[in-house]
Amino acid sequence: MSKTSYVLIAVMAAALLFMGAVRGRQWYEERQDRAEQERLEREGAFSFQHVPISLAPKAAPQSYGFKEYKMPSDILIGKPLSSQAQVRQAQDTIVSIVEDYQQEPSVQSFNRDLSQASGEKAADLTALSSGDLTELIQTNPQIRSVVDKHMRNPDFAKIIEQIFSNPQYQRSVRILERQTKSAPAAKKTP
Repeated sequence: MSKTSYVLIAVMAAALLFMGAVRGRQWYEERQDRAEQERLEREGAFSFQHVPISLAPKAAPQSYGFKEYKMPSDILIGKPLSSQAQVRQAQDTIVSIVEDYQQEPSVQSFNRDLSQASGEKAADLTALSSGDLTELIQTNPQIRSVVDKHMRNPDFAKIIEQIFSNPQYQRSVRILERQTKSAPAAKKTP
């Protein structure tokens, strides 16, 4: 016989031994399962760690006197805000977004120049985000030159782009513009 034949016989013998060990283990586990099943039938099926479990009826749940919580009637989920609340929320949103950039040197420089040009009417970038921007620029034409000057600064232009591209900022400005347009119409109607 050749060496290859001896190797194949050895592999087959190892496979048979392995299969015999697996079959022996399965037989042993089945025997243990049968013994456990017989023990449960003799002692009762309901035991935990060899301690019998009582199948007595459970006690009824007791009430501890807690009141059921009801949602307050003045809070309605999905209720639209009034126009004054929308304007107030829009203003707060704009202030919050602009405040995130107040520590930037280019914004601080712009705020100083804007305040001087407007005669303290527009103290910072937030004033330019209000709905009455056209009126502010008409009364203070110097504001336009201040904006043009600072928009040439790449740092300031980048900050302005970040602010103006914020969806919350855009939505808030639209609300304020809508309110400003409807306010003069409301003043003319009386």
